[in-house]
This record gives sequence, structure tokens and C-alpha cells, in this order.
Amino acid sequence: MTRILVVDDDAAVRSVVSEALVEDGYQVDAAGNGRQALAAFREHRPDALVLDLEMPIMDGPTLMRTLRERTKWGRVPLVVVSGTDGATDAAPRLGARACLHKPFELSELLHTSRTGRSTQQLAAGRHEHAAEATLEPAD
Repeated sequence: MTRILVVDDDAAVRSVVSEALVEDGYQVDAAGNGRQALAAFREHRPDALVLDLEMPIMDGPTLMRTLRERTKWGRVPLVVVSGTDGATDAAPRLGARACLHKPFELSELLHTSRTGRSTQQLAAGRHEHAAEATLEPAD
């Protein structure tokens, strides 16, 4: 079963996103900040990461830098979900396959989880990384 780690300091967002992904067939772990995400990553390496950028204790960019320095991060697909100005510019620098702006539709996140790209990116004609980012939930 495909495991996704959801990292967001907003408990409501974390809960709703986690529940939607579970209902869509994914196994989900959740963390409220980057430090908790590191612990979760050590416990069970995820197949994908849904990440907020601005969080207390350890923010998204610091988490990504730490994961790359201290773990065998590899090519785990990353989806940034953020209400931060500049998230669209920051997401590709972090290696994100997609960036969804809060508030976003759950259907958009589920589409992105399945295809590795958002419908916003499709509309803009940005198709890079699409084939390598696809995640299929287990049957």
C-alpha cells in the first residue's frame, strides 16, 4: 500500500487531508511540524510527502534540507500545500512535483496524488516529471 506522510501545523487541514487520502486508498502518517515528520520518516519511509511550508519548530524547507542531508531521501514525490506567498516559486526549488495553494479542493489533491501533477499545472502546460511521479493506491 502506498504510504503518504502529511505534514502541516494546522490540525484541521492535516486531519481532512489525511482522511481524504485514506478514503482514496492510501496509508497515511501525519505530523504537525518538521521535527515530527523526521521522526515519522525514520519510523516508516513514505512513498510521498504532502508538505506545508510554514510551520513552527521546523518549517518545510528546513525539513527537506534535513531529509536530503541525513537520510536516503531518493526520489520521493513531494506535493507542497501552502497559503504562503511565493510557494509557487519555492516548491520547484524543494523538488516538489506540484504546489497547491490553500485553500484547495480535496479533489485537486487526490488528482495530484494519483498523477503527480495538479490540474493547474496541466492548464499551464507544465508536464515535466509527470510519468515518474505517479502514485497508485494499493488495491
